[in-house]
Amino acid sequence: VTRDDQESVASSDVLPGMSFTPDSTEVVVSYGGKIWRVPIAEGGEPVAVPFRVQTELDIGPELAFKYPVSNERQFTVRQIRDAIPSPGGTELAFAALDQLYVVSLPDGEPRRLTSLEVVEAQPTWSPDGEWVTFVTWSPDGGHLYKTRVDGTVEPTQLTTTAAIYQNPAWSPAGDRIVAIQGPSRAMQEAAGPFASGASQNIVSVPSDGGVWTMIAPTDGRREPHFTTDADRIFLYHPEDG
Repeated sequence: VTRDDQESVASSDVLPGMSFTPDSTEVVVSYGGKIWRVPIAEGGEPVAVPFRVQTELDIGPELAFKYPVSNERQFTVRQIRDAIPSPGGTELAFAALDQLYVVSLPDGEPRRLTSLEVVEAQPTWSPDGEWVTFVTWSPDGGHLYKTRVDGTVEPTQLTTTAAIYQNPAWSPAGDRIVAIQGPSRAMQEAAGPFASGASQNIVSVPSDGGVWTMIAPTDGRREPHFTTDADRIFLYHPEDG
């Protein structure tokens, strides 16, 4: 049977529509480019329903979009990721082409925050707006880093164990950073761009760096964050909210 709507979400099922005849002895169904009457009784042979139609269908214009790729050493970035405003709303940190930048709002000139040669992502501001923490990734694994926004201090690696770190969040007092942590091997051996199914934990790292402390398994939760209460960590679950 020719399946239908598999390129979409199949809201009306992935099988062609079928219908019983008024006497409930046959099912009318389409497959193989024809319409068939299929007997309900065992042993009956399907019978093709004669059907011809002459029509003209307009074909829309070809959807071909040209996105030229520049060979120049410098070009304008047209997409940014992980954009997050500073606590005071005067600056914006973001990632572009796997590098971190900060820009003064509303119309400042973006400047890079580090000179690291790794993937940089998910910047998060410290409560006082003077630091940005972020996650990195390289073939050897990832780490948590922080760097001063004014560029007066070199980026500091906060973690001692390479892993997959995600969704860093500063505590209200700025003394620790909570993040999602998983084994590097899950990403290194992943068949695709994501480490799906890897065991992950919620961990806490001192904001000055050091060994992370295990808080709890994620159990599908993510996006840790604080309110004004530093004793509680809030998380999001895709099914439970």
